[in-house]
Amino acid sequence: MVQGWDRGSPAALDITVTSPLTPATLRDASSTAGAAAYAAECRKHTANDAKCQELGWACIPLAVETFGNWGMEAQGVFSRLASALGMHQGTSKSWALHTIYSRLNMSLVRSVARSILGEQSVIVPSRYQRDWHTIFTVFTAFSFVLESPQLTLRL
Repeated sequence: MVQGWDRGSPAALDITVTSPLTPATLRDASSTAGAAAYAAECRKHTANDAKCQELGWACIPLAVETFGNWGMEAQGVFSRLASALGMHQGTSKSWALHTIYSRLNMSLVRSVARSILGEQSVIVPSRYQRDWHTIFTVFTAFSFVLESPQLTLRL
C-alpha cells in the first residue's frame, strides 16, 4: 500500500512473478515480448480491481517475467519512483531508474535461482534490504510480498 499515489488516493501495488514458458502463455510470449507479464497484469486486475475500487484504492499490478521482463504498469511505477528518488537523492531520473532495475533484477535472479534449487521461501539478506529501503524511501508504509507458486520473497 502506498499512500497518496494518485491525486492523494492510495494504491495497492501487487507484485507477481510469471513464467513465459507456461502452456497458457508460451505461444504469445514466443512472438511478443512481455506477453506473459501483460497476461499476469490482466489476471491481477480481474482478481483485485473490484475490491480496490470499493476501498478507494488504485490497483497496480507489478508483473515480472522470470527472465526479467517487467510489465508496462510496473515500468510506469518504476519511472515515477525514479523521478521521486532522483529528486530525493539529487541524482538523475535515469540513474535512479537504472538503480531500481538493477536491484530488482538482481533480487529476481537470486530468487529464481533459489527457487530452482528447491528453497521454497527466500528471505532477502539484510544488505539487500537496505538497497530496497533506499529505492522506496520517498514513500511511507510500503511493503509487499513477491509470490510465485515456487517462491515467496519478502521485502
